[in-house]
Amino acid sequence: MLRYAAENIQKQRYCIQAFERNDREMLAFLLAYLLPFVSADNMTFNGQWLTGAYVLGVIFLVVSHAGAFHFNPVMGLLRYHFYAVRNQDGVTHLLISRAELRRPNTEIETVRLAHNIYFHTGD
Repeated sequence: MLRYAAENIQKQRYCIQAFERNDREMLAFLLAYLLPFVSADNMTFNGQWLTGAYVLGVIFLVVSHAGAFHFNPVMGLLRYHFYAVRNQDGVTHLLISRAELRRPNTEIETVRLAHNIYFHTGD
């Protein structure tokens, strides 16, 4: 779908005044809350639906409170990065990019996927 959007949606220039990487913070929270399950001697959940509900509940709470509904671990495996970028007007948006941002005050080519979500189409 991202390839389709990059090819068919009108491209816009986006001037990045400042940026911050967003795709690392959520994993730390999940690791901290789920670490007791990883370190347990017996990790089988033989019919213990309450444990599964707890794990899913923790994941849901972390994702909802972080405002990270758009975060997708599969996209991370495909080497996409998530950035909070601020434009010249001081408005912050989410940028999804395969390229790693290195310098502020650069202009990139994007497509708008949603209200505050942009996809970087260039290198």
